[in-house]
Amino acid sequence: MPQNWLDGVWTGIGYQLEGYIWSIRLTANKEKNEFRIEYPSIGGSGGQWTLIEPDSTADRYTFEERIFPPDGITEDGGRIIVTKVTDNHISFSYFHRPTFTTVTAWSTLEREQK
Repeated sequence: MPQNWLDGVWTGIGYQLEGYIWSIRLTANKEKNEFRIEYPSIGGSGGQWTLIEPDSTADRYTFEERIFPPDGITEDGGRIIVTKVTDNHISFSYFHRPTFTTVTAWSTLEREQK
């Protein structure tokens, strides 16, 4: 097992309130503070997550998302809360700016096994 429960590569399918479905791939390295997000089925878009609220004691982290380059398909600046479900599953909840009060997308991601 990795040193931090979030470390590793996580994949899954995202669901959006509007009915859209897409693939997700998160590569996380807490020690290096590197969190790379990819949305392969949305034109290969992706970006970086910035940790804004570490709460590893509650098995939860809050991130802000930056998409590179912003392309109109995905939106920059959302908040994501990632919560540990099991050693091999995490939940992903996406909140839209500016209020960050409503979950607009969600997923359960599975750790890729080496």
